[in-house]
Amino acid sequence: MVAASQIEAPTHRDTLPPDWSPPAMLLGDFMDNAVRDHGDRPAVDFMGRTWTYRALWRLVERAARGFQDMGLGRGDRVALCLPNTPYYIVLYFAALKIGAVVVNLNPLYTQSEMRHLLTDSGARVVAVPDLREIHGKVRAIAEECQLATILVCPMAGILPRVKAWGWRLFKRRDHARYAHDALHMRFCDLIARGDPPRPVALVPDDLAVLQYTGGTTGTPKGAMLTHRNLTANALQQQAHIHGDLPAPQRTLAVLPFFHVFALTAVLDFSILVGSELVLMPRFEMDAMLATIKRKPPTLFFGVPTLFIAMNALDDAKIPNLSGLRACISGAHRCRWKCGRRLNSAPAQGSAKAMA
Repeated sequence: MVAASQIEAPTHRDTLPPDWSPPAMLLGDFMDNAVRDHGDRPAVDFMGRTWTYRALWRLVERAARGFQDMGLGRGDRVALCLPNTPYYIVLYFAALKIGAVVVNLNPLYTQSEMRHLLTDSGARVVAVPDLREIHGKVRAIAEECQLATILVCPMAGILPRVKAWGWRLFKRRDHARYAHDALHMRFCDLIARGDPPRPVALVPDDLAVLQYTGGTTGTPKGAMLTHRNLTANALQQQAHIHGDLPAPQRTLAVLPFFHVFALTAVLDFSILVGSELVLMPRFEMDAMLATIKRKPPTLFFGVPTLFIAMNALDDAKIPNLSGLRACISGAHRCRWKCGRRLNSAPAQGSAKAMA
């Protein structure tokens, strides 16, 4: 993250002791603390349907027990080939809760790219949406990659009622067709039992995520990220922005969680501060602008190309951004002009910063 000297930044960031270091924590601690402190507040908004932190936590608990009943445990690899949906968040924290290791898969990868990541990581379970294009790629390499289970997550199950009805009726050609066999499990069956998971003793230095590099300089390699690595990143971001952000906060989650910047700066950080995550399964400018108008964010994390695209819009299309408290750009250096629109918006308090 590159700070721009022209921006009024919170003094808290500059007054941190030079020997400050984040406490060692588990990623599950973020969720447990959020439920304790913000249990009845919205945690997730997906296309207009919402879940509270308490409701999200219950799904995590049930999914974790479902994983255990499948025979998964410490060190087992669980691949998530999912766009930004409530399924990703639930399965991410459920896998971590039982000591499993999350392997992120970009749903847009080719079969060849997926084959390498699955065989290299040793993942035996892969979660996919019930989208024909994505499920089809994973199904085609299932035997070769020795997958034990393809966990199918139905999109209609997380949409508001009217949108779910429209999905079932008008998007049939996009639906995955799969056999109800030993290879496939539906998300509803994973959480059907409803019992809490068996406790698993974890420490911050346990492996949490295998995050594969982009492969631009060779074969993608799995970076081994521990709970300590990922929680430290989120805690450092919290300190950089303003320490404890006053509730309620709301995060626009347009960057995909399967990329490590969004995983840490958007998902992990938002759970840490108890922010409501407004999820977008993919980036489309008009859809993003409509989402901002429907649910104005207080936290907005993006990449330079996104902010440059916003700068190019007509003034009439720019939604009200006066509620922003913090905005962070990742993936590449962000020049001052990238954040012109965001930094021209009136700030709430003293926490507004573009970095």
